[in-house]
Amino acid sequence: AGYGKTTLLIDFAQSWEHAVCWFSLDERDADLQVFLRYLVASIRNQVPDFGCELAKAITSGKTISAEQAIDFLATASQSAGVPFVVVLDDFHYLDEAPDDLREALEGWIYRLPENCHVILSGRTQPQLGVIPIMSVRQEVDRITASDFSFTCDEVVNLFREVLGKELPLDDAQYLADLTEGWAAALVLMSDKVNATRSASSLEQLRSSDTLFQYMTREQFGPLPDDVKDFLTGSAVLRAIDEEMINQLLGVTDAEEKLAFLERRNLFVIRDEAGKHHYRYHRLFRAFLVSHLRAKDPKRFLELNMNAAALMEAAEEWEEAVYHYIQAAAWD
Repeated sequence: AGYGKTTLLIDFAQSWEHAVCWFSLDERDADLQVFLRYLVASIRNQVPDFGCELAKAITSGKTISAEQAIDFLATASQSAGVPFVVVLDDFHYLDEAPDDLREALEGWIYRLPENCHVILSGRTQPQLGVIPIMSVRQEVDRITASDFSFTCDEVVNLFREVLGKELPLDDAQYLADLTEGWAAALVLMSDKVNATRSASSLEQLRSSDTLFQYMTREQFGPLPDDVKDFLTGSAVLRAIDEEMINQLLGVTDAEEKLAFLERRNLFVIRDEAGKHHYRYHRLFRAFLVSHLRAKDPKRFLELNMNAAALMEAAEEWEEAVYHYIQAAAWD
């Protein structure tokens, strides 16, 4: 959330010369009959002759099977006669869609004609089985969070043109590094440009800060409790090491959980350059540490003391000292 997906799509929709059919999804659309009703309505709003037979089937009140939906949608797309794009916005609401809806979507997308394109926009990686196959056939392209990340020069332009502020290059580079180019964070942290520039100061950010309130509402709050516990516990460590997390949290599935979080785009990033498989976005880790310290200080203390002992056993002296300091274990 907050990377600019919808802004980019709106700009595209306003500038493209052909029809753009927009369907904003929510949790109620994870039902094949409901999905078809609103999908057809959104397309017919721009392409009036689309799917007359499918529209009749929907209004008849009869249940449409996945196989029927595929045939209806494929035929309607092929016979539309004009180029058009369908935007399925907030596609993450269909991550847990039932099998019939998933089957219908995959079958339709796999049979798309040249005049029709579908854009799946969401906070998670779409879990559709046809995407890898179509990727091999070079029929799929991806735009990821890294593509939206602001560079130093783009941060300067953002502040000048949107926020009405002049930002020195050094401050722009600091913000670009700190936020890793995340647009929402750049805006929400615009008043903290002159704050102390150190990793430790990030961990002193409070839950009352606007940025952390945003992260709580948009990313952290909706998660299941077990995922929250894993995130706050594992974030105590400054570097993600699956085996160390297993020992610290008393679990055996750290790698699987991290892969799940990566698919959900929850600020878990593959560490291509480092020795570890993953890392947390700097601001997200700071949020998790701050949240744990504020909400469960006893667990924060215990985890840091245990982490210090693990680091001592591994002869990671600098990390051991860091965790003792976090636990205020001055002795």
